[in-house]
Amino acid sequence: MAGPGALDTGATEWSDSYFAEVGMLVGGFWLKRWIQAAVAMSNLWLFEAEMSSDAFQLLGMSEMGMLPVIFALRSKYPTISILCSATGVIFLSWMSFQEIIEFFNFLYSIGMLLEFAAFIKLRIKRPELHRPYKVPL
Repeated sequence: MAGPGALDTGATEWSDSYFAEVGMLVGGFWLKRWIQAAVAMSNLWLFEAEMSSDAFQLLGMSEMGMLPVIFALRSKYPTISILCSATGVIFLSWMSFQEIIEFFNFLYSIGMLLEFAAFIKLRIKRPELHRPYKVPL
């Protein structure tokens, strides 16, 4: 909120890394560098947290028998799962932001279709299961 208030500019002038430029105009060179360092560290640790959670999801799925056993192999860390996650990130790094959004929307749609298919299959195969809510079908 400090940026637009301090600069009196419209939202159309804001673009990538403009917040660091706001820091330069408001606080000088040191504030610009501090903001850039803080953003870099934040992105690095957000990436680390996301990749670690993905790797442990693959590990857990493998331990439950949903993925090949190789994903469950680990010494101190789930190495194969981390390499698999890193490969996905490298694949995404060559795409533009819009392409990544389109790709994830496509994958989300496929996931929803699978969820609905599982719902219908369960209704057909196991109609006697207790269900705490009713779906009119």
